[in-house]
Amino acid sequence: MRQPTGAAREVELKLHLDPGNAARLRHHPALRAARAGPARIERLAATFWDTPDRALAAAGIGLRLRAEGGRILQTVKTAGAGAGLYDRPEWTTPVPGDSPDAAALAETPAGGVADPANLVPVFTTDFVRAAWPLAGTGWTAEMALDLGVIRAGGATAPVAEVELELTSGPVRPLFDLAQRLNATVPLTLAARDKAEHGYRLAAGAGPAPEKAPRVPLAPATPAGDAFATVARACLRQMVRNAEAILHTGDAEAVHQFRVGTRRLRSAIDTFKPLVNDPESRAIKDRLGDLARACGDARDLDVMLAEVVDPVRPVFRDWPGLESFRATVVRRRNRAYEQARDALRDPAFPALLLETARWIEAGAWRDGPAAPETDDPAEEPVHPFAQRVLKKRFKAVHKTGRDFDALDAAGLHRLRVRVKKLRYATEFFAALFDGNKSAKFHRRLKALQDALGHINDLYQATATAHAVTRATDNPATAEAAGGVAGWCAAGHDTARHDARRAWKAFAKRRPFWK
Repeated sequence: MRQPTGAAREVELKLHLDPGNAARLRHHPALRAARAGPARIERLAATFWDTPDRALAAAGIGLRLRAEGGRILQTVKTAGAGAGLYDRPEWTTPVPGDSPDAAALAETPAGGVADPANLVPVFTTDFVRAAWPLAGTGWTAEMALDLGVIRAGGATAPVAEVELELTSGPVRPLFDLAQRLNATVPLTLAARDKAEHGYRLAAGAGPAPEKAPRVPLAPATPAGDAFATVARACLRQMVRNAEAILHTGDAEAVHQFRVGTRRLRSAIDTFKPLVNDPESRAIKDRLGDLARACGDARDLDVMLAEVVDPVRPVFRDWPGLESFRATVVRRRNRAYEQARDALRDPAFPALLLETARWIEAGAWRDGPAAPETDDPAEEPVHPFAQRVLKKRFKAVHKTGRDFDALDAAGLHRLRVRVKKLRYATEFFAALFDGNKSAKFHRRLKALQDALGHINDLYQATATAHAVTRATDNPATAEAAGGVAGWCAAGHDTARHDARRAWKAFAKRRPFWK
């Protein structure tokens, strides 16, 4: 038996499509223009293995045995960190039987995670692959169209996936081709690979909200690579929560989607010395439009949970309170539908694909215009992060130093600067002492939450006034006025809480020195 000789590198762009569009994709002019040979058609059946407690999945490792070319190939892959583009090591070895080979497994990351004796089948994939060799100036690749099914127990899920795998050259042509295909055949960035879909199917779980993942950075990482890592994590949060919104409409998914969008915009600000070109600014503006499209839904959810529902048991004798609440619920439901409409629009997957292309192959990666100019993308990220955090910390202190004199606009400005500092501390957390940064982050989060509550009261007051102007029901208008008054009365308490959070934060020393 041949043993693995080390990890190969797999760089591929994964996209989903409607199976009904497969024929159009096969005959797409852009595919015909890039083809370097005839298609290879084969059926690929695979079984994925793990321990009963899913130790491999927890470690971000996939183990697959697949019949291919008359052989059984055992493949180990690590999880992808981004959305759509997967750049990861893989270990593939022919094995003599139809169960995992312990010796080959020992030479991969899976060997230190799972005892081969405890491995069991978890799910299977069975699909037909049509694969075309591709070539262009300075690059070669392969495009695979996979159509089939995933099975886990009695459950099934369809497979309809396009994989553009780079074999040589830069990654940019993969995105260029994907965008040309997407112009007439709708494609979406894959939120998950087949292994993740299989695990989810085996667990009986659907798409669920996901918070931002921790960003893995090392102090010596070049700042440009650090930005790409941060941006991929933000895009991943957007893509996965968009999937949950479209499948479930979950309120938390809407919130996390908006957070991911804001985080990516904040990352552009954080790394501005690297990404201050027209393309980057255009991406940031379009992401802002997308975040605003989902903003009303979240704001109205917060209003119901933190203002209207707490008022109901206290003022149950207000005759128009229930009709006022029903009005806010209708507004909230319309806002959710508008958010889903924004994600259903063909412009949305196109924006995600364009954003992924920008992260991996945008103009910002071309370096400084003048060859003799130092490239800020090559600076180690640790000193870069120290400068950014120092600057944002200083901006927060400057804005909040006379806290009691801040008016509504000043409190809003402070909240925005606190949020930017918080995002930056999260981006760079892996570079610094964990205990010190965690204590700092707790104080910063408490301040952001307190300032956010004040903003929520302002938003709720504005909504109550809007309902008053729009309704022709006197009882509803009276209840709306009562809610606005309740919000006004709550401002003093909210401001007191924010002042206390500010004083606690102002005592914290920077953890990045």
